[in-house]
Amino acid sequence: MQAQNILEWQFYHNSLRAWLVAGIVFVVIAAVLVIVRTLLARRLEKIAQRTATTADDAIVDLLRRTRYFFILTAAVAGAKLFLDLPEIRVVHACWDRQSFAQLKPRLNADHSMSADLFVSACRKGSRT
Repeated sequence: MQAQNILEWQFYHNSLRAWLVAGIVFVVIAAVLVIVRTLLARRLEKIAQRTATTADDAIVDLLRRTRYFFILTAAVAGAKLFLDLPEIRVVHACWDRQSFAQLKPRLNADHSMSADLFVSACRKGSRT
């Protein structure tokens, strides 16, 4: 059996290749967020020790209290962008002019989704 064929196997509407890419994206996002959180907290803590204000201390405390659940949620959200999961419909953004023109009459004045658009977008088989 060739590796190319294995990567095309389908699991929950996605190829094994898509799942691998999503897994790699998940790991990279989670690792980067943990590293950035740790480095940023250390750097800001050194700065906070030299100042008399409490604002920088609060920021350091906030960074240190950032839970892994938040980091994992952000990593899942990033990885999901590489998968087609039919039961989960998420619109990240609409930059395509034709698609935006089709949606524009159903948007609110602030370009957010109207209630009828939201309901129809959640229906199985909907193209909106």
